[in-house]
Amino acid sequence: MSRKLTVIKKNKQRRREMFLRRVVTLMLFFGTFVGAGIFTYANRLERLRAAEERLAHYQQQYQAILDLNAYYQAQINMLEDEDFVAMLARERFFKSLPGEIIFRTSTDSGPRWETESTVYEYHED
Repeated sequence: MSRKLTVIKKNKQRRREMFLRRVVTLMLFFGTFVGAGIFTYANRLERLRAAEERLAHYQQQYQAILDLNAYYQAQINMLEDEDFVAMLARERFFKSLPGEIIFRTSTDSGPRWETESTVYEYHED
């Protein structure tokens, strides 16, 4: 009878060991997939962050181009006005109308077309 109990105990022990091996194997198997998933997620999250930074940079560049386009469009519209073209020609060639005094002012910051301004005074004599 004692021999039967030891055989039963040994069988139970073997089953328990097999069960533990299976559990450990499954845990390692699923742990590998979970680890790979976390690594992939973190990598894609980093790529998304970098893409969002590039997008913000490109949006700033696009807005600057739109602003510059609006500036040049305003310049074109002003050049369609004959009075403005006449005033511009007088300024560039240092001519003035009778009774007109031209003052040119300039600052050292920024491009020439943004820093120069001309003040026109008309005097009726």
